[in-house]
Amino acid sequence: MKGSEEALAEVKEKLSGLSSLVVEPEHTSIELMRDEPVFRADKIELELTEKTVTQLVDYLRIPAHIRDGITMETLEVIMQELLPQSAPFTIIYRGKKAEQITREEAKYHRVVPERLIAVIDEKIPEAAVQRIVVGEDWAKLEVVSECNDAPVVVGDVVRAGVMVNFSPIGTVKPTVQSYVMRLVCLNGMSTLHSYDQYGAKYKGDGDESFTNWLGDRVVHAYGEFAHVVESCKKLQGTKILEENRALMLAGLLKQASLGKDIDEMIKADAIEDPPENEWDLVNLLTRATSHHVTDPLDIGWGMWIASKFASEDHHMKMCPACHRVVK
Repeated sequence: MKGSEEALAEVKEKLSGLSSLVVEPEHTSIELMRDEPVFRADKIELELTEKTVTQLVDYLRIPAHIRDGITMETLEVIMQELLPQSAPFTIIYRGKKAEQITREEAKYHRVVPERLIAVIDEKIPEAAVQRIVVGEDWAKLEVVSECNDAPVVVGDVVRAGVMVNFSPIGTVKPTVQSYVMRLVCLNGMSTLHSYDQYGAKYKGDGDESFTNWLGDRVVHAYGEFAHVVESCKKLQGTKILEENRALMLAGLLKQASLGKDIDEMIKADAIEDPPENEWDLVNLLTRATSHHVTDPLDIGWGMWIASKFASEDHHMKMCPACHRVVK
């Protein structure tokens, strides 16, 4: 599959060697008064960085005004007293060093990147990797067809696509989502996601078997292209009154919460090319995820908000213009 080697190289570079451990806090200890602070759990000793110490302090809900006014020795005593009373959490580590502490338990299936790409390549040979976004412990793989398919509107060039969210260490729920890729310029694209995540219950056992099952869900999502295009056409046919443009864009940006700088870039795009319909409006946000946003979490969040705004089930709840009409 075109682009798969580059995608795998990026995933390996950032996620290779990572492991996760669900910690039962009553069996832990911590030492801060060392050159390298350490955390012990289940016979594993991990070095703590300044970042992971702060994450652990936040997890234990020690107020800032208290932790800033005490010595490290006192902080160690307080943390050691609070740890046995806390809920289980996950430590993500590489080698002997803790890299991240999260409230969520790592309880999902681990997806082997090489196997996932091999399964997709086998089932959808005409596909190519469009983009890989890698976070601290997860990845988002976007795969599209290499041929041009049905246009949403005259002049649009769109391709069928599938987005897969996964984690090699099981820290995020694997999901599959179909979308269309709309080519809007020579160096980028804008995407609009469908509203259905293909999360039918997996009834097998083992990470290898699950990856094969996930590949089948990818094929299912890929086959929903016609349905997604029809949904996009509905958005294209829903005109936006000029007096509602600013209100609807403000509502979308508020939901996305990508930061002031990104908001200003999106507003500038809207001034240059005012949205005439809901398709244009949503694509202002999805375009930003490929042109302006660089943080992996923000990219995923922006695309998710765009899909929810486009969804009939969620649109009425999110759109300020609709709220005003209903009232």
